[in-house]
Amino acid sequence: MNTTATYAFALGKNLPAGQAGPKASRLHALAQAGFRLPPALVIPFDTVDRLTAGLQAGDSEKSLRQQLTQNAAFRQAAAEWLAALQPFDSLLLRSAASVEDGQQQAMAGLFASQKGIRSPEQLCSAFVHCWRSARQVMDKLPQPGRLSLLLQHYIQADYAGVCFTVDPMKPIENELYIEWTTGGAERLTAGQAVDGHFRYDWRAGQQRALHSRLPARPADALLRELAHNCLAVQQYFGCPQDIEWAIAGSDIYLLQARPVSRLYFTSDSIWTNANFRDGGIGARLPTPLMWSLYSLTFEHSLTRFVTTYHLQPRPMPRAWSTTFFGYPYWNLSATKAGSSRVLGYVERQFDEDQGIIPYYEGDGYRTTFSPGRLFSSLRTLLAIRRSLRGRFAACERARADFFEKMLPQFAAFPLQGASLTELVDYFEEMSTQQLLRLYASYWEIIYDNTFLSTFTQNALKAYRPKRGSRPSFASLTAAIEDIAHLRPLLALWAFSQEIARDAAASRFWRAQSPDDLRVLCLSGQDFPHRASLQALLEKYGYKSAHELEISAPNWSEDPRMPIETIQSFLRQPGLDLPAQLAQQYRQQSALLAGIESRSLRRQLAQQRRLIWWKEELRDVSTHFYDLLRRLCLQLGRRLQEAGRIDSPADIFYLDYEALIALGRGLRVAEARELIAYNKAKEASFRHFQKPDLIFPGDGSSEPQGLAADGHLRGIGVSPGSVAGSAWVIPALDQGQLATLPAGSILVTAYLNPAHIAFFPGLRAVVTANGGLLSHGAIMCRELGVPAVFGVAGVLEKIRSGDEIELDGQAGVIAVRQSAAQNNA
Repeated sequence: MNTTATYAFALGKNLPAGQAGPKASRLHALAQAGFRLPPALVIPFDTVDRLTAGLQAGDSEKSLRQQLTQNAAFRQAAAEWLAALQPFDSLLLRSAASVEDGQQQAMAGLFASQKGIRSPEQLCSAFVHCWRSARQVMDKLPQPGRLSLLLQHYIQADYAGVCFTVDPMKPIENELYIEWTTGGAERLTAGQAVDGHFRYDWRAGQQRALHSRLPARPADALLRELAHNCLAVQQYFGCPQDIEWAIAGSDIYLLQARPVSRLYFTSDSIWTNANFRDGGIGARLPTPLMWSLYSLTFEHSLTRFVTTYHLQPRPMPRAWSTTFFGYPYWNLSATKAGSSRVLGYVERQFDEDQGIIPYYEGDGYRTTFSPGRLFSSLRTLLAIRRSLRGRFAACERARADFFEKMLPQFAAFPLQGASLTELVDYFEEMSTQQLLRLYASYWEIIYDNTFLSTFTQNALKAYRPKRGSRPSFASLTAAIEDIAHLRPLLALWAFSQEIARDAAASRFWRAQSPDDLRVLCLSGQDFPHRASLQALLEKYGYKSAHELEISAPNWSEDPRMPIETIQSFLRQPGLDLPAQLAQQYRQQSALLAGIESRSLRRQLAQQRRLIWWKEELRDVSTHFYDLLRRLCLQLGRRLQEAGRIDSPADIFYLDYEALIALGRGLRVAEARELIAYNKAKEASFRHFQKPDLIFPGDGSSEPQGLAADGHLRGIGVSPGSVAGSAWVIPALDQGQLATLPAGSILVTAYLNPAHIAFFPGLRAVVTANGGLLSHGAIMCRELGVPAVFGVAGVLEKIRSGDEIELDGQAGVIAVRQSAAQNNA
């Protein structure tokens, strides 16, 4: 059926964007992708609105039918819709509201459908019933909704049912759960008992369990085909799906696909992705190779840390980190159990430092005094002091080790001419020796910084200045000169000024798109100031838009991010970044000089130095990962030439141990199976809306970030009070810099130093993730950008155009919707 009827669109054919609810839009996408669905028409928002103009949902259905049958436009449209769907036995009309089947909530069962349609009169009755019931639901919602409809062939099914590509109650990443009933799906969706169910392990290609209360059931071959169709739907959308299906004879039809709105993980601990999600490793689904390297350093360092500092939780956890559907989490329960052994521990303070949105009332757990607690605290305090005395020298050694040993060794290594054995040996040395050596100092300074920040914040609470108000931790840890992440930003600003002084070059750079300049740069073609850009990339080319993902290209390979930053500076000719920073340094110096307590000034100086080194070693580790990436790409090419993998990029779908074994010719078949599985898992969960916290059992809920006064509350990470217009960009990794108006308040998921292109010209920042000690918070403080991080649900609660008042000290956001939003 290719015909497009008046006011409606054949499923899979030319449906205008934004003209149908999620249910219809997903089915339309599946039809375009080649999945088998019943022939159908999508009746879009505008058509439903036009045909129902003047109708009142409070009128009776009889009255509404009379009004609609008198509408000539509806009579014409109905006739054409029925003609377009010929031949059919009967049709089904289904709602597809804008508020139905969303990512966060399904609202299943609240909207009507009507089957058995064969005539215009029956279509009119069904149209009225679906529209009236939908309006009665949507009129009660806080946000307005719109209605589109699906008119489709009704499938006379032998079996129908539901497939959860991940069982919500027992989530296993490679297992589907399928229920069925004989006949149509109405019995199942009405909540009546199912006739059978089975679980299918798609990694092993085997059904794990099957139950049927009737002798008749779908053939095994059909069930396997159904399972693979449903897995393909999950991989198409990239997240777990709740799929309705029907089997008629030997034909399988997909009737509906919606995201699974919530999963109840089984766990004996609280797990969090804080720091992982905004630090880089868990911001998106990491490759197995990257996570295996990162978790190796994390597990090793944290075990050493709790032992050295006498902070072992009882019992010690089996693991400090894990993954759920490939996304990394760390063991919050065990970490808090160890940290709370020290006097002065306050759970809320710990959480705000790490970017964990509190899930309890008040301050949560506070460590109380006892003789035993005092003894353990003194042991820990002495260990911390010993660590701090040698910390900066250790950091110096770690940086020198990289620049004086690792980097020259890599430069001398014959990357192109080395044998496969030599490449594998060098990879093993870099991943299991050099990386651990470098990251030992990096993790240790993070742990020291965490504890010292607790002591510093407690000291500030006790500080009573004779004059003026008490400054905040955030304000006192701002403007740290020569911090690592500002160096490339200053270099890019200086380059933009070089271009700005050349009128012809400035016109050229302003006229080109970032992609055009990227192509020119990579192709070797000449353009204004190409040599200066190349010199800049030689110095900072190890930087990346995804700095903790070894599979991601760096600036040298993909210079789009630095090019966008340069163009952003060119659009702001009045911005003098060095002068702005110099002013902040002067203000900061005066603020620190005003601290009357000498011991507090010493402690703040130590705190600021720790922060400087934390960012310095983060930059060094980024440089190291760039070397490791270059080695991996060459190793991948050699493994492909040896016939062990199909593509050089396949190595990123192995963990480091499997890669080493494969490089030595061991477990080749297992490696290929692992690559295939990890690729399928990536496709299945790349868009999964991962929870920030995973609790034991299913009784806990996520915090909402909404105060009793209606304001949004988060973690104030960079002081300053501002008002302005919100600009929402959920994922900065996808660009959209050019759409961000100067002077906007950026609202996004997270911010880290890889997003430097977005910093110039920002009025303020609001994020869903991040804490007081995060890299993004440090960047905001350095540039004097007020910021509130860790605001639960902020991407749903603020929309572009909303007017915002933000207090980066208190972590409070007042939102006033724009007139356009209010009239929507």
